[in-house]
Amino acid sequence: AMATKPMQLAKYFATGALPEDAWHHFALNIPRYTHFTSPIRRYPDVIVHRLLHLVQRIDRLRAQLEFSDGDGRRRLEREIGDIRAEAMQENELCEVCEHANLKKLAARKAQEASSFVFLCIMLKDRATVEEALVYGVQDRGLDVLVERLG
Repeated sequence: AMATKPMQLAKYFATGALPEDAWHHFALNIPRYTHFTSPIRRYPDVIVHRLLHLVQRIDRLRAQLEFSDGDGRRRLEREIGDIRAEAMQENELCEVCEHANLKKLAARKAQEASSFVFLCIMLKDRATVEEALVYGVQDRGLDVLVERLG
């Protein structure tokens, strides 16, 4: 926990809503990055899968456009337009990202609170003296690492 506390929490965002220089992934030091897992895990992963699927469909149709003319070309162009209409609009995507970020932060806070409650219960009846390292001092407390307790 100590090693992860100073790290900035990753956030979901819509690329069209931020300038390109804001897309940089700090830890990996790369300019563009997306991460997703199985779409059954998190809603943002479902969104990424859906968007990638739409892009693939459009790419396939664009490849067919090269060899089409007349009615066939117009049909393909309509199909591409229909697929674009299916896609989530930027403002909707921004709302989903903001909601996901709030829920992710709430989950992290709940996890930290749960760990703290467990530690309090564990230490309640076990007064002990341990060697520890104070690594942070705040107005209302200390950050202390007791190696033996993890």
